[in-house]
Amino acid sequence: MVGTLERSTPIESGNGRSKGPQGEAIAILAHDIRSPLAAVLSGLNVALEPGLTADSRTEILIHVRKAAESALRLTSDLMDAAILESGRLELEQEWIEMEPVIGTICGMAYREDGPLTPTVRYSIARDARRVWADRQRLTQIVQNLVENAVKFTPPDGQIEVNVKREAGHVCIDVKDTGVGIPPDDLPLLFDRFWQARRWQRGGAGLGLAIVKALTEAHGGKVLVWSKVGQGSTFSVVVPADPRRHGSGLLSGDTSGTESAPGFTGFAPAWESEEE
Repeated sequence: MVGTLERSTPIESGNGRSKGPQGEAIAILAHDIRSPLAAVLSGLNVALEPGLTADSRTEILIHVRKAAESALRLTSDLMDAAILESGRLELEQEWIEMEPVIGTICGMAYREDGPLTPTVRYSIARDARRVWADRQRLTQIVQNLVENAVKFTPPDGQIEVNVKREAGHVCIDVKDTGVGIPPDDLPLLFDRFWQARRWQRGGAGLGLAIVKALTEAHGGKVLVWSKVGQGSTFSVVVPADPRRHGSGLLSGDTSGTESAPGFTGFAPAWESEEE
């Protein structure tokens, strides 16, 4: 059973009307969807003007495509959140080769707000090359984490994606040298729309909530370690083959399930490294 995303409690806005954090985030989201769509329309209008060179038209169309992809990701996140909240998610699990999944995601990582992107590297342990999972959803989990790392890591930073196998589980670590996460913010990371409200920047703020729900649907957990100014590590831990290890993790029951070293009982859900 997929965990539902909790609703926010409304609060009173300055004009006396009920306006909860969710309403504030939806307003940000509406702006974020409108902006790339406006860029698409503007770009197409320019591209259709006579007299443009082929190179200029190609450059404009590349920007149009990026804007369209941004709008598509936002609407996809909203649709996925609705599916997860309704409990209608169905996984199509099969044996997946990790190399093409991880390699493609890392190779396509880029910053939307500038030409420079942090260095992205990955490694896959020999015994973690295959996992029993839903290919589309596992790709979505890793892609969201890598895109999140790219967003909060400076262009001269580094991002590492390491896949290993421990005690019957596949562990996917996404480590960055970004800005880090304040300790007070860690418990809120997986609340839907929180990131959009907190940072007032592009994105629906649904990515990490979706990562958590999809990981739990695979019988796993997400863990976080972070230190302000040094970076963060997000670890997705899922059974390599849940048909052999049971489904106790789905209900939060870890009895009889051997946890990977360092992930005793798959708790805590987050950790902050103190000085």
